[in-house]
Amino acid sequence: MTPAPPTSNSPDSKDEAASALFRKFFSISPDGIVLLDNDDRILKANPAFLQLFGYAIDEVLGRPINELIVDPGNSHAAKDLSRRALNAEVVQQEARRLRSDGTAIYVEIFGTPVMIDERQVGIYAIYRDISDRVKALHALRHSEELFQLVTEHTGQLVYDYDLETGIIDWSGAVRSVLGLSRSGTRRFNIDRWAERLHPEDRKRCVHLMEQTERSGEPFHVEYRLRRLGDEYIHVEDRGAYLHDEPGQPTRLIGTLTDITQRKAQEEAIAYQATHDALTGLANRFRFEEAVNQLGRIATDTGREHTLLYMDLDQFKVVNDTCGHNAGDELLRQISDRIDELVRPEDLLARLGGDEFGLLLVDTDTEQGARTAEKIIAAVNSFRFNWQEHRFTIGISIGLVALDGSLDFIDLLKAADQACYAAKDQGRNRFHIYHEQDRLLRQRSAELAAVADVGAAIAEKRFELHAQRIVDLLDDRSSHGYEILLRMRDRRGELIPPGEFILGAERYGRMNELDRWVVEHALQRIGEQDHSAGTTSAGAPWFSINLSGITVGDTGFGDFVCEAVKRHKVDPTRICFEITESAAITHHRHAVRFFNTVRAMGCRVMLDDFGSGLSSFAYLKTLPIDFIKLDGSLIHDLGRSDFSHAIVRAIHDVARALHIPLIAEHVETPEVLDQLNAIGVEYAQGFLLHRPSPWLVPTGMTPQRPARSGSC
Repeated sequence: MTPAPPTSNSPDSKDEAASALFRKFFSISPDGIVLLDNDDRILKANPAFLQLFGYAIDEVLGRPINELIVDPGNSHAAKDLSRRALNAEVVQQEARRLRSDGTAIYVEIFGTPVMIDERQVGIYAIYRDISDRVKALHALRHSEELFQLVTEHTGQLVYDYDLETGIIDWSGAVRSVLGLSRSGTRRFNIDRWAERLHPEDRKRCVHLMEQTERSGEPFHVEYRLRRLGDEYIHVEDRGAYLHDEPGQPTRLIGTLTDITQRKAQEEAIAYQATHDALTGLANRFRFEEAVNQLGRIATDTGREHTLLYMDLDQFKVVNDTCGHNAGDELLRQISDRIDELVRPEDLLARLGGDEFGLLLVDTDTEQGARTAEKIIAAVNSFRFNWQEHRFTIGISIGLVALDGSLDFIDLLKAADQACYAAKDQGRNRFHIYHEQDRLLRQRSAELAAVADVGAAIAEKRFELHAQRIVDLLDDRSSHGYEILLRMRDRRGELIPPGEFILGAERYGRMNELDRWVVEHALQRIGEQDHSAGTTSAGAPWFSINLSGITVGDTGFGDFVCEAVKRHKVDPTRICFEITESAAITHHRHAVRFFNTVRAMGCRVMLDDFGSGLSSFAYLKTLPIDFIKLDGSLIHDLGRSDFSHAIVRAIHDVARALHIPLIAEHVETPEVLDQLNAIGVEYAQGFLLHRPSPWLVPTGMTPQRPARSGSC
């Protein structure tokens, strides 16, 4: 009797179907699969295994698997894995293995014991290629380490704020910036962050965070954060929200940057913009703002205020006898003495040189006169001591009512005239300006100034002096010269520039003077070059001062270009100086003139920078080649941390714009050392070279020395 064939539901049929299914899975599986005996020898290997490790089937059958794919350095771990699998343990491990060509791959290994009749006869091992995943993890770990290294060394913090838990995770320089101990945690909750906020900033910052959390907008704010004890730093906080699928914010990722140093520089620059570097008083710019503001209020309300214009009577004597350092110290001491008499609501300012302004709020001229008397008495009782010298100082004061009828320029002019009236009456007194004084004094002053300047030109009493400008970065071998205008009276005595330049500017003769200087200076340079056979290489350059009024003359640029060509002067050796205040006041005309002369090769210098009349922002709009620091900053450089910080800040800005700095009034080795330490490129002053006659017109012989040591 022939046995019936197995039906599809018989046990033999099911086993055969399962075997067929296993064989198919074995052959088409994307993972490498091997069957090992109890000695770790390969009994069977699927195509994926052969392809993964680069072997043919006859190269692997009967071979111990660890000899084929395990490098010697990993043999101990591989044997331990085999031992566990042969002890009927299901194993799983990620490991590094070798292909037939010696290249490494990363695999995930699954080992399952093969049991027959409860006896282990071998191991099924599955090898899954995870090289791409491992490489990605390594790359991520490397980028995290690199990110940590960069943030640690740049002083930047990165945070991850979980809105649900309220926990902030920090990375970067969190310990150094926030002053945490090395063992301190990099994680704390939002309340601890809020506690570290400066009390004046806390409400604003917390409100902004709550507001941006609701809106999902980026978070950007600057605030003060406590480090250790009561020490606060300024930080800039920038963050962006991550959202879930419904669009709700879940995390805030951001950076915290320590901007304490930047804030200090900004505060120093802001202070310098409105304060006099020498005395610490308000400067002319701040004074003008206050006067204009009170003037507008006075016009609307009828309130009256009083402006005092004060000029020291013996300042030039001190300056000429003892030098600029003594003059600076006198100004500081006088400022302190006057400031003691000023009410908190009033404003005392240094307007320039030895001139001061005082704005008395809600004070008529009669009350202002009593204040003037107190100031005169205080200055009279003061004695200035410098080395072996002892000086009695006087002060003349002009008063003018601030009722909104005059603008700042006219107010200052009126107060100036009243001050000079006090000087004419014997000095060391005050004079109240009245409308009936104005026309008479204005006409008298105008006629005197015009007549004197015009006569000096006609009588050849103007001459040019020169002061050397030294290149501090080139062993002082390269240099230039500043051309200085000097005037002599009919006795042959030099008159200080301040006594005729202001009058020439005020009464319309400065353009004529500047043209005289340019014409004679270029003629002199051309003649010197022709007679000496000078070439441009190694030849000195020359800087010529110009008034803002002259720069505003639309035809002056063409005059300069024509004169340069006519005298056959190399334009690259010519530089034109204009003060910071003049460049800002005549900004449009200054830019036009600068572009005209620079187009032909001449250079341009911004003079008296740092006097407080302008903003650093103007540097971007002015096409200039040099910046000359205001002399008042340089005088105090050796002994004032404030002046040193201002000069360094200006140097940093100038260096970023690739504009070299020139320091004037360098009179001591200590100041020169400070300039070298900061990296200032050029310097001039009595320490390096005293101004000397450079061009004396024919027929004019100097007979007396200068009455002023001013350069």
